[in-house]
Amino acid sequence: MKRILSAVAATAVAVLALAGCSAGKSVDLGTSAGGAVLQAAIGGEPDQLDPQKTSSYFSFEVLENVFDTLVEPDAKLQMQPALAKSWDTSADQLTWTFHLRDGVTFQDGTKFTSQDVVYSYRRIIDQKLANAWKFSSITDISAPDASTVVIKVSRPTPILLSNLGGFKGMAIVEKANVESGAITTKPVGTGPFSVEQNVQGDHITLKANPHYWGGAPKLAGIQYRFISEPATALAALKSGEIQWTDVVPAQQVAQLKKDSSITLGITPSSDYWYLALNQAKKPWNDVRVRQAIAYAIDRNAILKAVSYGTAQANQLAIPKGSFWYTPYDTYS
Repeated sequence: MKRILSAVAATAVAVLALAGCSAGKSVDLGTSAGGAVLQAAIGGEPDQLDPQKTSSYFSFEVLENVFDTLVEPDAKLQMQPALAKSWDTSADQLTWTFHLRDGVTFQDGTKFTSQDVVYSYRRIIDQKLANAWKFSSITDISAPDASTVVIKVSRPTPILLSNLGGFKGMAIVEKANVESGAITTKPVGTGPFSVEQNVQGDHITLKANPHYWGGAPKLAGIQYRFISEPATALAALKSGEIQWTDVVPAQQVAQLKKDSSITLGITPSSDYWYLALNQAKKPWNDVRVRQAIAYAIDRNAILKAVSYGTAQANQLAIPKGSFWYTPYDTYS
């Protein structure tokens, strides 16, 4: 069984994102994996497993496999069907109609319907959860029948699909799971894996959902162990105790590429770190000061000091690999 290591080539504006995994990226064990449980190490413990309330990176590493969104991004960040098989937009772009997949069930066997979508989105809006801003243009969400969701917006919103499916914080949740309080430790989603065991301070184990609408997973399950120390994670990887980790220090990427006992996967990311200036306060309200700082930042020095060559300098939030990238003038 081949051991897998994963890192990210990040994009940076002023400082760089640390190495990490690409959420949702499948891992090839190098074998016909039927019945196998992937042993994985992540750099920390999820704070909770409610996708609409957590902001933890480690939570989403797990929840990526438990929940679905209405739509989801492909490798070029273009939105593709997920729980919604198709959608239509009115001529004035103020009404979006989503047609849901047939035969989808939650992991507890409950049938998925349009009411689950309405409940999930209303929960985010009504409780003013962290991602409520993504619904700022929405005026109404309704379910005319069990397989249709209609969303009305106050103004044309071309980024609506990205807002609905960009990450699992917009996941469709089950009302009973939320109201029982179990969602924080034993969430129920429509994704390819369900939470089987959650041992605080040690690990979370997922088991395959044989009724997943996208087809049963080839793996029997995934066990996420919480290992924050890179040396410990890499030692466990090399010994065969785990088969995959994203606890990868940027300064070791070049060395690990030469290690024949592991496979290093580097996946482009749209993550970026930046310097933000409060334009409501002096001296940042003076455009000349902001321009001076933009000229003064030595991006190449930051790349060398922080990313060890694993990131790219950028002056926009949109990397060159994105479908939405466009050339622009830069500060030298």
